[in-house]
Amino acid sequence: MNPRSSAQPDVDRVVGDREVPGIDPATGPALTSAIDATGTALATGIDLATGIDLATGIDLATGPALSHGRPPLRCASGLVHLAALAAAIMLPGLARAERPTEGGLWPYDPKDILATHDHPGGGLRVHYSVDGPSVVPLADLDADGVPDYVTRVAETAAEVLALYRDVFALRPPRTEAEHDLGPLGGSDALDIYLVDFAGAADGHFGHDACDPDACAGHLLLENDFAGYAYADLAEAVDTVVSHELFHAVQAAYVVDLPVWFSEGTAVWAERAYRPGSRDFLRLCDAYLADTGRSLFKPPAGPVPAFAYGTALWWDFLIDRHGPDLVDALLQLGEAPDLPVALAELLRERSDDLRLAWLEFSAWNLATGPRAGARDSYPYAGQLAGVTAEQDASPLADDDRFFSLTARYYRLDHPGGPLWFGLAAPAPGLEFALQAVAGGAADGPVEPPQLAWDGADPEPRILADLPPGGYWLAVVNPVLSDMSIQAHLCAAATRDALACVDSLPAPEATGAADTGDTTADADASDTDTDASDTTTDDRTLWTATAAAAAAPAAPASRACSSCSGAGAGTSPRACPEPPRAAAANTCPQEHVLKDTQVRARHHHAKTPQASAHPAVELPHRAASRAGLSFKTCPERHLAATAFALEVFRGPRSPHSWPRAPRSGSAAPAPSSRPRPSPRACVASASAAPP
Repeated sequence: MNPRSSAQPDVDRVVGDREVPGIDPATGPALTSAIDATGTALATGIDLATGIDLATGIDLATGPALSHGRPPLRCASGLVHLAALAAAIMLPGLARAERPTEGGLWPYDPKDILATHDHPGGGLRVHYSVDGPSVVPLADLDADGVPDYVTRVAETAAEVLALYRDVFALRPPRTEAEHDLGPLGGSDALDIYLVDFAGAADGHFGHDACDPDACAGHLLLENDFAGYAYADLAEAVDTVVSHELFHAVQAAYVVDLPVWFSEGTAVWAERAYRPGSRDFLRLCDAYLADTGRSLFKPPAGPVPAFAYGTALWWDFLIDRHGPDLVDALLQLGEAPDLPVALAELLRERSDDLRLAWLEFSAWNLATGPRAGARDSYPYAGQLAGVTAEQDASPLADDDRFFSLTARYYRLDHPGGPLWFGLAAPAPGLEFALQAVAGGAADGPVEPPQLAWDGADPEPRILADLPPGGYWLAVVNPVLSDMSIQAHLCAAATRDALACVDSLPAPEATGAADTGDTTADADASDTDTDASDTTTDDRTLWTATAAAAAAPAAPASRACSSCSGAGAGTSPRACPEPPRAAAANTCPQEHVLKDTQVRARHHHAKTPQASAHPAVELPHRAASRAGLSFKTCPERHLAATAFALEVFRGPRSPHSWPRAPRSGSAAPAPSSRPRPSPRACVASASAAPP
């Protein structure tokens, strides 16, 4: 907030029918207004190099002034003024703010003719000017002798205080009498001063006195809102009065609060009184634009819009728990660690900060153009929505994720398996994948299809997904002073993952002949000629992983050959047949598909399973398909390789021991290299049944 430039008054002025002595420039207080050698009050302090209001620490380019930033008034500054204002702003519990009738940051001009209006219900007095620089709109349609604007301010203030008292059971603002101040505004009522902010601000709550527990104070309100962005005077009064009166209520609980709490809850109060508050929506957009910043760590220095925008979190939380939460939140104000106290409060109410934050982050994604297909705020469609950290496919990001944050990534998926990986474990991070409704590239998001944590970094297929747009939310719901480092990636293929090591390259171990490795389709079940088995086990393992990642084949397709290397394809088309026919016409693909389903099912039940079930599963699948290890060893090796990848991740496996017979102990893994397909054929008699 910036005070306007004016001369410090040195003459008496009229307040209603009372004379109030002017401030002597030689002896007047220097804590809130600096006086130059001629007795003229220096203009408000603006650092012209940085655009920061030195009086309040408001970055005029990025943040609103205390309540709501408006077009700034840029002027010169003085060192005395700066030091005094720093004391008044940074130590609100210790410095008394002068009222406009005393001077202060926003003094009435000597030309102002002042009057007062007491609300009929008592407890409120409005001070206003009927002539002069701070004159209010003088229209008096009800002819009661009080300008309608003044009456509206008083009635709105009374309604707001009644709302806080009756619906939320909040404490009333402290009175002057509770602090033995005497009638500072001519009565014991809460005083509201209508002053000309000259566009620098539109409202302010100033402390008159504080004890160790709470403060009493007064309100300042823009005198006419001329040139402001409000739709009309009604919207302006509703917004600013509800905001500043909530600061008065906060002061009845605690002397000082962190800005992210004090301003965020005051903006929440705007919507509590005026559900359609545009100011609330505008400031919440400022939070949604920076969800990667910790809720409780707004930018250092000037008060930014982010701190006001945390109202979105408070609205979510109060809606989740009910109106009685507000009083409980304000009672936390004196806690030395407010976030920790908040987590404890939620536990006492059978809630969990982590779970609440995960749902809050999901709601935030379903805002703006992505609202409408899942649960979110009733006003979700009126918000601007989150901004994507990246909008690309494949996806890769290497960054730090701070406490109580969320980041969002949009990707286009061509359909089929979606791979995900981490360069290293990132315990504490939570991931959720949400599809765009209707398969569109962007638009309303559906409820999360998949959710997982960052404990396991191994590359994996998340799911076979239809083509379309998807949003990946990366959330840190852990309350901590430490961030979590994560290098994440997602892509349609394993090879496209940028954050993990590539699979080992194929190596040949057979004859130098690199000719056709594809057996004739009619003899594929029995041909074991050397030219068909030149690929080694690693080749089979690598090729099978690629086959598993491929999209499901259509009903009529060109079948791949029986070769485990998958080097060729059969020229004939084979429509999707029954199980028995599938084994005869396309046994390699059938075994792989059957093994994939069984291995995943087994892995879901026993994540720490040994390699033995991985060996046993393909044999069972092959048996049901009408195959035997003796007649199709390459297929068994390929299927076994895929099962091992499912169970153990993409690494070069050691020897694959036989499955233990019923009632026998499992043999220890052998250190010998795995046999090649040729060797498997030669030792077919020793194969598992």
